[in-house]
Amino acid sequence: MSMPRKLLSWFGLAFGLLWLALALIASFRYTGRDGVIDPIRGYWDVMALPGSELALPMIGIGVVVAALLVARGGHRLASRRAGCVLILAAVVLLGVGLGRAAGESGRMQRVLESGLGTEFLDRIPPEQRALATAPVTFGDWARPLNFDPHGIETIADVSYGDHGERNLLDVLRPAGPPGSGRPVLVHMHGGGYASGRKNLSALPLLHRMARAGWVVVTINYRLAPQARWPAPLVDAKRVVAWIREHITEYGGDPGFIAATGGSAGGNLALYLALTAGDARLQPGFETADTRIQAAVPYYAGLEDYDFTKTTDLLVAHLRTNVLPPERAADPAAWAEMLPATYLRADAPPVLIVTGTNDALALVEGARQFAARLKAVSTAPVLLAEVEGGFHGFDDTRSLRAQAAARGTHQFLEYVVARWRADSRRP
Repeated sequence: MSMPRKLLSWFGLAFGLLWLALALIASFRYTGRDGVIDPIRGYWDVMALPGSELALPMIGIGVVVAALLVARGGHRLASRRAGCVLILAAVVLLGVGLGRAAGESGRMQRVLESGLGTEFLDRIPPEQRALATAPVTFGDWARPLNFDPHGIETIADVSYGDHGERNLLDVLRPAGPPGSGRPVLVHMHGGGYASGRKNLSALPLLHRMARAGWVVVTINYRLAPQARWPAPLVDAKRVVAWIREHITEYGGDPGFIAATGGSAGGNLALYLALTAGDARLQPGFETADTRIQAAVPYYAGLEDYDFTKTTDLLVAHLRTNVLPPERAADPAAWAEMLPATYLRADAPPVLIVTGTNDALALVEGARQFAARLKAVSTAPVLLAEVEGGFHGFDDTRSLRAQAAARGTHQFLEYVVARWRADSRRP
């Protein structure tokens, strides 16, 4: 009997250390180390996601383990007492993080009211407004890894180009009759232009929009290092051209296309908004209409990178894996990788969503870019800073992700309503 008790004691201590470490990582933003290629910056957000976006199940598991230790005499052995104390500290930290996330719906609402006007919801038709303003309930986020696609029909693996698996897309729409004239949302996954798939990210937002009556198109695109820049953007533009030609077959309105994505996909959404009509980026379909009507980039890399700074992890990745090798030392090529290069007055409405704790897509860069675009664009430019959000926070059905998806939904419904009123469409 002594061996199981010892094992339980050491398990409790190790568990407490792990839980507290995950809770601590989720409580802070990693600012990096200057002058060196810092791999911690690339992994910090991944390590932070359990404590930030899976906080509720972590609290539940922690309480169960602590109760088990106490039931087995946790007060008598120092190692078990230490394990219980560590678990309790982790639970408190995780609870504080949940409390911060609980305020996200209110913060998103204030951003929308500030950028669109306090009466912006009145512009949305009643049926769509009811769906967009429905509060985030406990059932919406209590199971953050449950991605049940109820109420959604998926048409998978539709080809939109000539590059095999990397030019496939999925169409998500409400189950039942396909209908017609539905607004379209196109989504590009993240992955540093080097990894990712169309059906693995941003599912809370994509499912919400499909259930609300939108036609959602989520795509694969060519990846580095096999396909170098601007291949991903060319593919994203080709998808817009494909939507214009084919989306009526799936119930969508080819006149209204919004774009979203996370990380590299967020950059692609911005590039679509800012490079419409650039024939250099549309080889073989130069005359196609690739305009979009709104963009919602999530945690896009928007800072002005110094491509001569070889000690920056992200810059090193872009120079080595994404830029064409023959252009790696070409300042013009570097400029093509910066969304700020393409600022234009006729940009569509943009809502930038980024986490304040993101170690990869820095909130300071998003603030700088939003100010620059707002100074030029005649359309609304909004910046929603998700309190405590890390890179990839929207890939679970967490409280924070659901609140951001709700705010995004309201923004897009507002833009659709204004577009229909301006174009006199039903």
